[in-house]
Amino acid sequence: MTILPKQSDIDLLARLIGIRESADLAGHTDDLFSQIDFQGAEAAVLGPGRNNQVVPKIKMRRLRDLGVFYVIHTGATGFTFDLADDVRDRLEQMRVAVSRLSVPQRPDAGTGFEADAELTRIRRGPGRPGWTRDLFRTRYQEALGRATPPFTYRAVAPYFEMLDGTVGTDPDYLRKLVRKHGLPLE
Repeated sequence: MTILPKQSDIDLLARLIGIRESADLAGHTDDLFSQIDFQGAEAAVLGPGRNNQVVPKIKMRRLRDLGVFYVIHTGATGFTFDLADDVRDRLEQMRVAVSRLSVPQRPDAGTGFEADAELTRIRRGPGRPGWTRDLFRTRYQEALGRATPPFTYRAVAPYFEMLDGTVGTDPDYLRKLVRKHGLPLE
């Protein structure tokens, strides 16, 4: 069974590589990593030069299964390990694999699927796009031009044009939008 890398695996491996490089610069070239298991799901990873990190055991197990480090000695409370020689190449391969997983695959003509534009369109999330700062400020200015003084949220809300084109909204919703996007400068 092939284990697919996750972004958290890449982040942890990059931290371990950084620890190794810092130790090498400090002259700790022969020191190894150690993992000391705690009672729960956490473990302490002692880096060369004694740079310590607390990480979940499952993440270290995943990295071991991905083959990015090798165990040198196993003890009662943990193990000693070092990074694989080609760890930088493996890190790059993991980054490529994760980026390919996040790109949706389109059906092509060779598989027998019809490439219907509606079905293959990449969806970014539910609904229409939200408010932008410029659009909100423009619509707020227009509502202010139609409202009568005093310009309170209650006075402006009936003239405010929403994203779907309807005119009028709840004053509390308008207050929320003002808090998020700010009042237009006059």
